[in-house]
Amino acid sequence: MMVFSRLLRIFCLGVAALCCLGAGPAENAPSDPARLQPDQKLHYKIFRKGKLIGDHYVALRVSEVQAHIDIEFAIRVKFLGITAFKMDHKASERWALKPRTLEALTAVTDRSTGTFKVTVDAAESGYEVLVNGAESQAPEQVVPTSFTLASHLFDEADKDVVLLDTLSGVLRPSRIHYRKKEASPMFDGAVGAVRYYEIKRMDTGDVTHRIWFDETEAFFQVGLKTKDGHYVEYRRQSVPT
Repeated sequence: MMVFSRLLRIFCLGVAALCCLGAGPAENAPSDPARLQPDQKLHYKIFRKGKLIGDHYVALRVSEVQAHIDIEFAIRVKFLGITAFKMDHKASERWALKPRTLEALTAVTDRSTGTFKVTVDAAESGYEVLVNGAESQAPEQVVPTSFTLASHLFDEADKDVVLLDTLSGVLRPSRIHYRKKEASPMFDGAVGAVRYYEIKRMDTGDVTHRIWFDETEAFFQVGLKTKDGHYVEYRRQSVPT
């Protein structure tokens, strides 16, 4: 039971970081989102220590002024043939695109420790966040952590941001560090040059995310650090269609 409890703590901290939201409001976001097609579908496989533990899907429906995004994933971790941890998640986002601004989000997550419902709604100043009915506030500059519409945050300049964990509602001041650009032949399935970034928590200096973007402007690969120091990795399976 102690091993099972440890696995639960590790994955609740690590996997939550990517699952629920896209980028938050951005004053300098382009009025016409680059490379967004009317409909896109993304599929990522999720790995830990080289073992496949789940699948992550993103579907975008885009018009000239608005985007609707559906996110779904399922994770199963087995220990000695027994499912030690599971998490099922569904989320829906609505975005305005001129300028690019999150308008509303609903997410439901069923995991081994219970069911969590998160809603995010734009308010007069920032956002109202509800987690299982408990209310909190988030600033206008918040960056939720699915990074679905976040390509404008990932150029060649470092940026200070406030990340929102939408499972817990916790806000974490962080910094996006641009590291380098690499040729796509180093990455199977990447399109064009690949940009590599790290995101650090400002309070601890810990690298919580490792993110690779290619020229499709959808993240190509993401590593999420868990409490035991390992990374849960999301790897895109195909070019966005």
